[in-house]
Amino acid sequence: MYDKESVYDILNQILDATQKVINRFAPIKTVEDFTNSPSGVCKIVESIEQLRLSDAS
Repeated sequence: MYDKESVYDILNQILDATQKVINRFAPIKTVEDFTNSPSGVCKIVESIEQLRLSDAS
């Protein structure tokens, strides 16, 4: 049986992360928004780093 508090905490973390992604990428309309600007490239790099950090934990 699952610990309900742990499941609740994990679901809240997923919800928070989802909201961050939605807010962070709201201005992005096309792939070129990532590749044609320094801020777009930074968003890609930061996202990859976050994935690496979450994968390591």
